[in-house]
Amino acid sequence: MKYKINIITSSICLLYFSILVYSSYQNIEFNPIFKSIFELATIPLLFMTVVLFVINCKQCYNTKTAIPPTTIVSTLILATTIIELIFATIFNI
Repeated sequence: MKYKINIITSSICLLYFSILVYSSYQNIEFNPIFKSIFELATIPLLFMTVVLFVINCKQCYNTKTAIPPTTIVSTLILATTIIELIFATIFNI
């Protein structure tokens, strides 16, 4: 069950930041309520993404036996999220 929650939270982070980058790229203006919700949720989700990535990498490194596929999938989702955020920052989206 722990691994499923890990994949779900990683997917939520990817989905949230994808929506955020897409809306910024397309110059979509949100309702002030949604805009404030996005602003309030961005920093905690950013920290959660980085912390989950570190925990997953540490778990992959410390595992002496076969690494569970869910850990690898979760790590790849989080790596994709971090790469997306880096590209959005570089290209000033």
